[in-house]
Amino acid sequence: MEKADIVRMSSKGQVVIPQSLRQKLGIGAKSQLVVYRYADALIMKKLDVKVVEKMSAVRGEFRLVLSRRIIEEFVEVISRPKFQHYLVERDVLEFLEALSTTARIVKGRSTFRVIREDPEDNNILAAAYDARADYIVSGERHLLGLKEFEGTRIVTVERMLEILRSRTS
Repeated sequence: MEKADIVRMSSKGQVVIPQSLRQKLGIGAKSQLVVYRYADALIMKKLDVKVVEKMSAVRGEFRLVLSRRIIEEFVEVISRPKFQHYLVERDVLEFLEALSTTARIVKGRSTFRVIREDPEDNNILAAAYDARADYIVSGERHLLGLKEFEGTRIVTVERMLEILRSRTS
């Protein structure tokens, strides 16, 4: 086991990954990392298509459902100037390609006007309704506040991971 490095978090929540680790893991400027909590640890992994291919959706543990409207909104949001210094276009295209091979794209026949504060969130409700989804997984407070919509439970990513772990235990 390698020795542990001690790093400090800045007031902005930034952490410097030691150079030796960046070199060993091939992490450079503009590399994207997936960050998540596991028990009392913080896990960071370099994001690449191979990681996406290992997602639970690929293994059939759940089915990811999207609509054209959701994908269009995602592209519009990540195209905003404030995200440009975090993203490399090639990585975004690879991610969208991975989504297209993993997700079921529903036609988006339904329309709802349930969420007035952020009308785009209604597209998520419509896709879940059209797909007869069991869950909507979101961090959006407008969606989470509903808790349930037309028989579809609305949960956080953390809660969904707990549900998936309990199914495999």
